[in-house]
Parts: sequence; structure tokens; C-alpha cells
Amino acid sequence: MKILLDHNLDWRLSDRLSGHEVSTALEMGWDTLKNGALLTEAEKFGFSVLITSDKGIKDQQTIKGGSIGVLIIRAPNNRLETHLTMIPEVIQVLAVIQPGQIVEVFHAEMKA
Repeated sequence: MKILLDHNLDWRLSDRLSGHEVSTALEMGWDTLKNGALLTEAEKFGFSVLITSDKGIKDQQTIKGGSIGVLIIRAPNNRLETHLTMIPEVIQVLAVIQPGQIVEVFHAEMKA
């Protein structure tokens, strides 16, 4: 699966997503693009999933009918150590996420 990591996530997360082709928005030169433009470019370049920590993307963008899914990492902070604890659940979601779907993965501290 071809995955794009948004600029708001640590690039080192890609090391934990073995078996996938992972690029970062920074590597692609897209780190200044806003969500709509970022999704458009990602779709053009054949990405299957955008992983982001931008919770607002689900209210700002309509991706139904698109060719890309969005996985939102919801955590109490944006530190690598915090996100690494969420990798098992992220990998589970990556196995089932569909184009046009937005899925949120919540850190244990945020689950009620």
C-alpha cells in the first residue's frame, strides 16, 4: 500500500510501517499544501492512504468517492513516543481502510 505521512507527523513513523511504501509530505515537496490540495496531489500520485494528526480534516474535506482513505491519529500530544504506542492499531486499520473512508485511531489516554 502506498502511504503518505502528513507533515504534522514524525517521519520516523514510516520505519514502523514495514511492508508499505511510505513517503512524507516533506519528501514529496507538499509540506506547505493545505488539506484539499494535499489530498488532490496524493490521489494524483497514487497514494492509497494519508496518515495525519489533523482532526479537522474530517470536517473540512469530502473524500467520499475519492481514491484515497484518511487515517487520523488522535493523541494527547504529537510526540513520536506517543504515536509509536498506536502503531499496532494503525496497522490494523491500514489492513481494512477503503478509498473515500476516514478512520480515526485514538490513543489509550483519549478513549472514554
